[in-house]
Amino acid sequence: CGMVFPRNLAAASLADFPMRRAPWDRAVHPPSPPAPLPLHSSPSGTSSSRRVSALGIRAATWPDSELSPDVDQSRARMRTEIRKFLRNLLAALVVGSAVYYAYMQIADPIPFSGRRRGPLIPLFIEKYYAGLSCQMMLSEYAADQFVPHDHEAYQHIKEVGTALVEAAGLGDLEWKFVLVHSDVPNAMVFPNGTCVVFTGLVPIMKDANGAATVLGHEVAHVLARHGGEDMTRLSVLGGLYLLMQPLLYATGAQELILELLLQLIWKLPHSRSVEHEADLIGLHIMHRAGFDVSTAHHIWERMLEAAPEGELDLTIFSTHPPTTERSERIQEIAKEILKTVPGPEKPFALSDRECPPENA
Repeated sequence: CGMVFPRNLAAASLADFPMRRAPWDRAVHPPSPPAPLPLHSSPSGTSSSRRVSALGIRAATWPDSELSPDVDQSRARMRTEIRKFLRNLLAALVVGSAVYYAYMQIADPIPFSGRRRGPLIPLFIEKYYAGLSCQMMLSEYAADQFVPHDHEAYQHIKEVGTALVEAAGLGDLEWKFVLVHSDVPNAMVFPNGTCVVFTGLVPIMKDANGAATVLGHEVAHVLARHGGEDMTRLSVLGGLYLLMQPLLYATGAQELILELLLQLIWKLPHSRSVEHEADLIGLHIMHRAGFDVSTAHHIWERMLEAAPEGELDLTIFSTHPPTTERSERIQEIAKEILKTVPGPEKPFALSDRECPPENA
């Protein structure tokens, strides 16, 4: 029958014999279902719990605190860590502010504006990254988009720019002026001394005084090392962002909101103040080089007239001040300069000469 019996029947007990119920007995006495196996139990007074799998096999024995953590205790620990982080951050800000204030008391002021700036990255690093940015930007244009150096318009831009560079005391820097065929009325400068002017700005300049207004503004950026300030601020923002990562993770703040707040609260106001300072310094450089600063505001009036749909005066989202406000402020600065600053020994010889057209 397939049943195995113990060899020593005398010593065997009743439990050693396998018991089988007859089919008619199973209906009268159905087998009792097995008791459910708890997934984990944590009786009071015990230091460990038994984890049981679905097959009834004990997997491991772990402390209760690791298997069933108390949510309230976890939140309390998180709040404690956040408070500790905020205290350390506040202490670092206080110490950093004290050091920054002490440095500002002995820092050299920026020429013409008198503003004292904080510590900057080394000049060679600023020039190195400026050269890389300049190469990347110029590589976007084809070779035939660059105006030849023997062109009359390029010679005019270079002559005015060289006079401004000498007046600013930046002659030791290797300057390079680039004129690019483009309808965009814009100009830009890199900290390594490369000044890029787009031909769409040439008719708006109109004459040498207008060219001096634009180029003097760009030279002022280099004199005040605004590019180095931007690089330094980016480094500081990167460090603050890394420090704020634990707090952002704990509070669930979105990176987009943080970036928008930094853009509106820190970056944009600083950029507009830098542009105002470049206008001020540029007018002083322009006046020292022998150009007529009383005509500087006309270029912004022509800029407004050249705008296809007028001025879009979204000051809060702009890194540059609005054109109307800028023109009025330049008029006030020019009047103050003409009253208080003595003029040059002789005016610039070609200040009244018209800017040659790009297709001349």
